Amino acid sequence: MRQSHIGKSDEWPYSALRCGCFCIFILLIPCIIWGSISASSYVRYRNIRKNYNNTACMLLNYTVLKHECTFCASQLCSSNTCFNEQFLVTYPISNKTYITSVFVSFDKDKIHQQSQV
Repeated sequence: MRQSHIGKSDEWPYSALRCGCFCIFILLIPCIIWGSISASSYVRYRNIRKNYNNTACMLLNYTVLKHECTFCASQLCSSNTCFNEQFLVTYPISNKTYITSVFVSFDKDKIHQQSQV
């Protein structure tokens, strides 16, 4: 007695479709989770970014040190005048306290323009 394959050939496209849908569903779950985490993070940090305001800082002290720098390219070296700068500044933050910070730059070929505002 011979077995008939008529019913099995009709099922093939549907089983492939089910398998494809299952694979897409499995790949879609991590994307949905990642998207919801990203959206949640965006909303949380959006409010923090809104709190940043332009602020002024007060320069408490400015120090510049002039010295000679040697720069070498291949085997050719040259000596130039360089500047190291140090800025001591203070500025207010959102809770009305003041932060004091030091900014330093090394071996610059020009100093910052000194002007009073």
